[in-house]
Amino acid sequence: MKKLTKIAVVLLAVLMICSLAGCSKKSDSGATTAAGGGSSGQSITLSFTVMCGEQEFNTWTKCVNLFMEKNPNIKVVMENVPGDWEGYGQKLMTLIAAGTPPDTGRIGSLQMPQYSSMGQLVELSDYVKRDLNMAEYDANVFEQAKVNGGLYGLPVGVYTLIVCYNKTLFDEAGIPYPSTDWNNSWTLDEFKEIAKKLTKGTGPNKQYGFYANLSPERSNSFYYSAGGDVFSADHTVCTLDQPPMVSTYTWLIDMIKEGYAPNMLQTTRAPPNDQLFMTNKLGMYLEGEWQIPAYAEAMEEGLKWGVAPIPRDAAGAKTVLFLDDYTVFTSSKYKEESWKLISFLIGPEAEEIIALDQAFGMLMHLPTQERLKKQMFTSLSDDEKDVLFNSPQHAIGMYFTNNWAEMLEASMKTIDRMTMGEVSVVDGLGQLKVTLDELNKVNLE
Repeated sequence: MKKLTKIAVVLLAVLMICSLAGCSKKSDSGATTAAGGGSSGQSITLSFTVMCGEQEFNTWTKCVNLFMEKNPNIKVVMENVPGDWEGYGQKLMTLIAAGTPPDTGRIGSLQMPQYSSMGQLVELSDYVKRDLNMAEYDANVFEQAKVNGGLYGLPVGVYTLIVCYNKTLFDEAGIPYPSTDWNNSWTLDEFKEIAKKLTKGTGPNKQYGFYANLSPERSNSFYYSAGGDVFSADHTVCTLDQPPMVSTYTWLIDMIKEGYAPNMLQTTRAPPNDQLFMTNKLGMYLEGEWQIPAYAEAMEEGLKWGVAPIPRDAAGAKTVLFLDDYTVFTSSKYKEESWKLISFLIGPEAEEIIALDQAFGMLMHLPTQERLKKQMFTSLSDDEKDVLFNSPQHAIGMYFTNNWAEMLEASMKTIDRMTMGEVSVVDGLGQLKVTLDELNKVNLE
């Protein structure tokens, strides 16, 4: 939360600098850049900036090397910014303020509104229409890279939230493993009863049935399943005070109150949830595909685990899309070549490398994913793999705003008060609705 707020401050400063320097308020469109600005075959150098771990960077290096083999006139210079998303965002903002952003790179979808509103990103719709066969991609995942109808990025990979559960604890409690069918998922009541059976002990050695993360970025799978959302479908009205949202947060907070999930004090004193899970102190929690490599490695140390769909509610079983995107920066002299690179990275040749390295979650290119399913997520059974592969059909993308960091900070302050019992769920969400409606006016003007 604080990290996002710091980035938002830097973004505001850069926006002021761009305004003084006469930066365009609108991003370049594919119609303009596709028609010109290319290299006409001469040798050029593209800068490509990412933030990732060592495994991901090694995979990207393989993909980029293959691209350069096929395009000998294009040299790609890769930079991996060490650290985290906060440091990466500040690095990009510093480069933008200096007028030296990379030609292309990786950004998070939650940052897309800020960058696009600053006129820093090329609008890619015309490129996509010209060069991509959209029948080979899931159109739903592209929606998260859109701002006001414009497409400003190509998703790196597809991530969703699913339930990770500890099979050792299920076996010890005599609990059958859950269904892997999204259309026949466990109910909220069944999930809560299992969490109760998995909870035992006291103090620092207590075993919890569930880890309840109440952040809007992690609780959304539950309120999507209830038929709720933070904003209305047209994004004009905050709907936090509506019954699906009230029932969702009441259910989550009750899990904490009844002791089946750790409270705020206990979470600050305990190891991170993934460590609790791997040491058999946590039965279930929501996580994304990015955690699979770590759990696959932990299996060598005895971890037994599986994955299942989100518990179903009034709207069925829903999950959330987590995406980050390849973008082309408007200041690039080589927009056509930058597009050529990022479209290659979601094409079959690069995606095969990604699949075999098990690096970026689920693939963008569906025919490649279908062909290589057996080689992907090898620590899971075929049925459990289907939990992942079928999840995008049940996924909803979050609505991010230019001031999402401020909205998230306000949300967490109120949710913390609700969790501690300082305000009721109904009153807290009602108060938060007023706050978020005011903050959202900035995005509607």
